[in-house]
Amino acid sequence: NYTDSDPEYRYHTVDAAILTTDAINGHWVQKQANGNYLAKRDHALVDKQDFNAPISYSFNEGLRMWYQRIPENYVGKEKPDGSFIANNAGWDAVSLPFKAEIVTTDVKGEITHFYGGSKESKNGTETKIGHEYWLREFKGNVQQLKENNVDVPGVYTADFNYPDALSADGTKAYTNTFLWDYYYSHNDYDDQNHDDYQEDDGNRNYYKYARTYTSYPRLAAATPYIIGFPGKRYYEFDLSGSFEAKTALATYPQKLGQQTITFASKPGDTTIEVSDDQITAKASSTTANGYYFKPSYLNETFAAKANAGIYTLDEKGDSYDVIPSTGDAVTVSAFRPYFMKASGGGSARQLTRSIVFNSNKSELKGVEERDNPKEVGGSLNIYSKKHLIVVESALTYNVDVIITNTAGIIVNKFTIKPGEAIETRIYNAGVYIVQPSEIRFTKKLSVK
Repeated sequence: NYTDSDPEYRYHTVDAAILTTDAINGHWVQKQANGNYLAKRDHALVDKQDFNAPISYSFNEGLRMWYQRIPENYVGKEKPDGSFIANNAGWDAVSLPFKAEIVTTDVKGEITHFYGGSKESKNGTETKIGHEYWLREFKGNVQQLKENNVDVPGVYTADFNYPDALSADGTKAYTNTFLWDYYYSHNDYDDQNHDDYQEDDGNRNYYKYARTYTSYPRLAAATPYIIGFPGKRYYEFDLSGSFEAKTALATYPQKLGQQTITFASKPGDTTIEVSDDQITAKASSTTANGYYFKPSYLNETFAAKANAGIYTLDEKGDSYDVIPSTGDAVTVSAFRPYFMKASGGGSARQLTRSIVFNSNKSELKGVEERDNPKEVGGSLNIYSKKHLIVVESALTYNVDVIITNTAGIIVNKFTIKPGEAIETRIYNAGVYIVQPSEIRFTKKLSVK
């Protein structure tokens, strides 16, 4: 349950207890005199352990269903060489059999996701602020990916947007002031770039006081999402245990560990539907452009098979890749949705090998609010792969990049943003020069 001591009660932290138990072999449900089924105890789902309800049931007053996870991917996480994975990578996925009234952690407390009604920064960037993680729904618009107006064979893009404001879900009371208490309330904790964090954007304080969110959409039952948990790149928002708030002062906040994420239903107001019926109905409602994003509560293994039409989230967390035609089987853990090709999807879809998505808005203000970003440092990671030149940015400011061949002919030019990774397809083997606006990053590459 929630810790009930002060100030942790305001944070709504939940201990990492469910992850380590092996004692959950089922869920006790009792048939009532009226024929309905009722749970008279809390139910705990264990990550990567199967759940399937053959009957529909509800919970007695004050009881909930719980689910915990330690993320395996983080948006903005670091590679072993210290460079950052781009903002469109590091995503995870989630689908649950209940509506999550609260999403929280074991130390930093409750976290909320960006949605259509989120506040926007007053600095003119139209960036949404005031939340701690991302939730994205599949909205269709599956289209052939193009690079330099040329189709990339087998690669399609899809729209994943944050949820719309939902009046039916009502207001969300949010009392978590952890970030203010731990970081922002100490003026001497400003970093060496004199960052004031999110204390005030000239209009309101976000983390100093309890607040409410209007028409805040809860994480819905049986709904497949991609979900983004911030990594080290997002500074004090980091949930991976990598960020250390080294400040201009010799004394600074203690580094926090990796956070366990808890999802919990609303006490006494939770109905668990028949899993097979719930998943079938939801999969049908999420069909778009010949694909559907399927929720799942089971561990599933897919044998290698040509044209199987099943797409699972890749290890990098930036696309759903078709299961291989030969070789090892692919396993998808319980509570992770995956893509399937719907019947009648069209013969062109038979060639699809990846469905990719983009995070066009970072939305966490911590990256963009640095007063003098070029003092922060960072670098560009530039390298070649077969038929590709890859540029990855670990900078905190935009950089213009030009790629030419040795004859000086421009192959591509673009502006790379913080956290982005941009791939340029190269059709002719040879030597190429990558020259960003920062001359010190100029690099010569051989592409095969």
